[in-house]
Amino acid sequence: MGSTAHRHPVRKGLVLLAMGCAGGMVMLDQSVVAVALDPMARDIGMSTVAMHWVVLIYVLALSSFVCVGATVSRRYGLVPTFRVGVAVFSLSSALCGATPAGSGAETFVLAARAAQGAGAALMLLVATTVISEVYEKHRRGRALTTCAGVAQLFFVAGPLRGRC
Repeated sequence: MGSTAHRHPVRKGLVLLAMGCAGGMVMLDQSVVAVALDPMARDIGMSTVAMHWVVLIYVLALSSFVCVGATVSRRYGLVPTFRVGVAVFSLSSALCGATPAGSGAETFVLAARAAQGAGAALMLLVATTVISEVYEKHRRGRALTTCAGVAQLFFVAGPLRGRC
């Protein structure tokens, strides 16, 4: 991957954009949920404690699965690990959106948020590693900063999206 990417600057830019957008999805999710938490809790009948756990379980799963993601990516490769992370994140996001109201809503949404955090961990870990492998040492800092900047744009967009 590294040698081919070094010879194709357009691909390096696309890699940077893709990894920035992956990080952006993770950031967007965090800020959207923070803004939409009250209406979501009202709609599905969640307790105040469960509302806190919706945010906390995501961050807990994300931080817990970074080490798992490192092991998985070494064993199976960066691209397959990234694909699994995107699939888990996307599927669990859809499940969060489909949380049914009623007695099982809290358990349902917390399980989906935990899975979402695990998928996010795989995505973020791989995104940073891919950028570090694709960019030469003297350009790596700028590439990582650009990737983080793209992700932050998504984070800022979250509150706007969460109010809709």
